[in-house]
Amino acid sequence: MCINEKVSLAAFAICSLSCIYLFKRNNKNDRWISIMFGYLGSMQLLEYLMWKDQECTGLNQFATTIGFFHNILQPLISLLIAYYFTGGNIPSYIYIIFIIYLISSLPQIIKMKKKNQCSLPCNNGEVGLSWKYTNTKYQVYVWGIFCLAIIAPFLSMKENGKIYAGSILGIYILAHFISISRCPKNKGSPPNGSWWCMMAAFIPLLAIKINN
Repeated sequence: MCINEKVSLAAFAICSLSCIYLFKRNNKNDRWISIMFGYLGSMQLLEYLMWKDQECTGLNQFATTIGFFHNILQPLISLLIAYYFTGGNIPSYIYIIFIIYLISSLPQIIKMKKKNQCSLPCNNGEVGLSWKYTNTKYQVYVWGIFCLAIIAPFLSMKENGKIYAGSILGIYILAHFISISRCPKNKGSPPNGSWWCMMAAFIPLLAIKINN
């Protein structure tokens, strides 16, 4: 997660404006990135709502629940967008990764989602929110497959797909070390919150440059 509500809102604004620009510019891959990161970036608006209700009076629980469904659909959204922009010309290994996500990672994530979960900073701190449903068994595997299922469809891009996939993976690794610092008792796994925050702000800005 972003470190506080202002950063969450800023990440959402940067992502939204960048994605609108990319969609209107419509260079090669612009709309692919615009739609995918428009969806991913909307997570930061949900996070902002969580920050606004740290007393857990209802808004936080609502945003956390919507965020849960938003999260688990991200690999599917990534695959569908790739299917649309490639005309269905997607290598079989991408489908295999998605199926592995469905049958092995997704059930573990669903198992950890309890009713009325409220997102609060870990360790009773004030920096960054912690989502309880991300604390699955076999975290490295579960969230590693989740990450790969989002990344793999980018490799079907005709140009710059490896750049995007590598950038997203690099941010995931960086987010891991941020999470270690922020939530040491969780051993930095999973790093999803910081990952989404940084991706939302950085990748659309990168696309403005490399799709030019």
